[in-house]
Amino acid sequence: MNSPTPETDALRDSLWNLVERTSVSFHVEQFLKLARKLERERDEAKREIIFWIESDKRFKELQETRAERDQLRKVADAFATSVFNRDIYGIKPAVELYNQLPHVQERNK
Repeated sequence: MNSPTPETDALRDSLWNLVERTSVSFHVEQFLKLARKLERERDEAKREIIFWIESDKRFKELQETRAERDQLRKVADAFATSVFNRDIYGIKPAVELYNQLPHVQERNK
């Protein structure tokens, strides 16, 4: 994989200038090869961390959606039971239960 390494490329010019201006001599190409490798590994690790953070957010959203669904099922069951039993007084507690749901309260603010 030859992904771009802009930081290492910028460093390359500085290193060659340093070698030309001073008597310092070292293996610039080997150093740059290692720097590119490390830069790519760092960038890959960043992408992986971002992926896992986003996955965690999606999982939490899924859990919240499932909890909301389960709450709505309870309300629907209460409504259905009241209607099936022709219990008009049972509808009021079902409506109150519905109005206590977090997403309903948020919407009614």
